[in-house]
Amino acid sequence: MLNFKQFYIDLGFSSVRDFVTTTLGIKGFGFVMIQISFAGLAGFVAFIENWIYYPSSSVFIMCVLIFADCFLGFLATRKLENKWDRSQLNRFVPLLLTRVFLMSMGFHLNHADQEAFSWIPEAIFGYFTAQHAISILQHLTDLKLIKPTLLQIFGARIYHTVPKTGIPPSQKPEKENG
Repeated sequence: MLNFKQFYIDLGFSSVRDFVTTTLGIKGFGFVMIQISFAGLAGFVAFIENWIYYPSSSVFIMCVLIFADCFLGFLATRKLENKWDRSQLNRFVPLLLTRVFLMSMGFHLNHADQEAFSWIPEAIFGYFTAQHAISILQHLTDLKLIKPTLLQIFGARIYHTVPKTGIPPSQKPEKENG
């Protein structure tokens, strides 16, 4: 009859428990939770890269930009209007879902026809990245964390913002000569 205890000792383990904990890398509950977390994260990243968007770092960058935009919008509303308005924070999940859905749609269109739709995923990602980056600049300017000159450079060229006079450029009175 096979003696399992002698078998494990011959392999260099003191017991069945020592064999199982060593081969599976179990060193304690906290260590196992870290291993499960990393395995789950690796699986989540693989899911994103196979079904949503490649590279997955683009999705994570979009998540960070959306969160920063919503959080800074919340702070700017708090500072400018002196009230707690959580509507900026509540926008995070719908914005994230729609952005990731559109990025995924562009990714799958690209895979369906590489020649015709190869530009779509990068165009969608670039558009939303620029939109949130400019919005973050606006919020940072509202919070007076950066000077408004940087925002004026981008805003005047992209959004055609109203100057500080409050009069749109098309309605300004003309200066009289003389």
